[in-house]
Amino acid sequence: MLGRGAVGVVWRAHDELIGRSVAVKELRIPPGLSERERSVFAERALREARTAGRLNHPGVVAIYDLVPPTPEDDAVYIVMELVEAPSLAELLERNGVLDGERVAGMAGQLLGALEAAHSIELVHRDIKPSNIMVLPGGEVKLVDFGIAHAMDDTRLTRHGVAGSTGYMAPELFQGADPTPAADLWSLGATLFHAVEGCDPFARQTPAATLHAILYDDLPPLNCRPPLSTLITGLLTRDGADRMTSDQARALIRPTATAATTATPAHPDQATSEDHTTSARPTTTPPCTLPAPPTHSPQATWEGYPTTIRQYTDAPPVPTPGAKRNKATWIAHAVMVPILLGIAAFILLTDSQR
Repeated sequence: MLGRGAVGVVWRAHDELIGRSVAVKELRIPPGLSERERSVFAERALREARTAGRLNHPGVVAIYDLVPPTPEDDAVYIVMELVEAPSLAELLERNGVLDGERVAGMAGQLLGALEAAHSIELVHRDIKPSNIMVLPGGEVKLVDFGIAHAMDDTRLTRHGVAGSTGYMAPELFQGADPTPAADLWSLGATLFHAVEGCDPFARQTPAATLHAILYDDLPPLNCRPPLSTLITGLLTRDGADRMTSDQARALIRPTATAATTATPAHPDQATSEDHTTSARPTTTPPCTLPAPPTHSPQATWEGYPTTIRQYTDAPPVPTPGAKRNKATWIAHAVMVPILLGIAAFILLTDSQR
């Protein structure tokens, strides 16, 4: 067994026909449901697995096959790509936080994966650190589209709100339908967690967490623009004003490129990422800040062009040597005309004699 979730277990398995290792997610019908509810659950699981199987992107764990329920076994089995790598949640638990450049590189890849999903009207609905796998070399893969659904499909009966409370967009708690904008909010909360080491809205109880999502200010950010601008833009409460995927990609692309490209060891060796070919460094350089952060009295997180903390460089302080050079220049400027005047007077006197 590789892992266990609320409604499923993930197993390591071997595809005997093709000869490869795979992951198999077992979705077991919860106990206590009526016959009709059991049928609805199975139909929903099959439909969403088929929808997720349409998604083909290097930043998403691929779905290979689907095994529907039978009279002998009412579980749904989803055969998926096996990714043997830690999740972002495990990395954060181990390391505390990640540097800004590395997080910006992840943000660019995750935005590409979400764009691919949203282009086929597929909403993930549960983006969080534990659903992001971090591979060697800096690549990331988004997993668990098990609760995703196609926005144009006929709705099935559901109870409650699907997703992880601390990362869910505020409009979902107000009865709005899941949209790509809600996924972008969840991505913003996940990126905040990556650079700050905690969920921005996590509180002691689910009710307090919900209140924080709806009303509390975003905690201060220690990262610099454009990453801080990206996070504050994605975590804008009003979905109509929230940063779009296109705006986010335009903002983060230079940083993401800088964080994931380098000169390859051999000119003919490069890896493909995000549909463009670029070389990748073996390690991510640490993020260095030129000056400590200072609080801006005008900072606001509702308007995403403004960052929570501003980094300022102190004005250059003149050195003693610079002061001496300036004094010497002034002395020369004053004395040279005087000396020239004295010399001219002496020459004039000699000529008269």
